[in-house]
Amino acid sequence: MFVLDILSSRVALVVLYAVHGMVVLVLCVAELPVWLVAGFLVVMLLTGKRRISEELAVSPRRFWRCLAGETRWHLENAAGRVTVLPPRPIFISELLIVLEFRICPDAQIEGPNKLCLCLFFDSLSPSQSSWLRCFLRFPDQVVPES
Repeated sequence: MFVLDILSSRVALVVLYAVHGMVVLVLCVAELPVWLVAGFLVVMLLTGKRRISEELAVSPRRFWRCLAGETRWHLENAAGRVTVLPPRPIFISELLIVLEFRICPDAQIEGPNKLCLCLFFDSLSPSQSSWLRCFLRFPDQVVPES
C-alpha cells in the first residue's frame, strides 16, 4: 500500500483569494441595487471564509492522507476513513491532478457516492506526485510500494 500525504496548497489559497477578490470587485462596480450587492457580498464572504478554512486544514472535510492499494483506496480526514475504489483521473498535468473516487458499494456511508479530489503541484511531495501521475497514466506498469 502506498501512502500519499496531502498538504495544504498555497496555490489553491492564491486561486481562492483571487477568484473571490475578482467577484467582489465586479459586484462593487456592477450597477445593481444596493441590497442585492450587499446580499451577494455577504454570500461571497461566507463561502470564501468556509472554503479557505477548509484549505487551511481547519475543516474535518479536508482529506489529509490517501492510502493507495490495488483494489481499494482509503481517504483519511479528521472525521475518519472512507474506503473508495481506485480513482478515475479527470485531469492530469504537472500543475494539477483532479481525481474522481467512487465510494465502495459495501461501505455504510450516507451522502454522495462520488468524491472529487483536486491536488495542486504543492499538495504532494515531488516523489509522491511523480508516483501518482505515473500510476494514473500507466496503471498496469506501476506496482504500489509496500
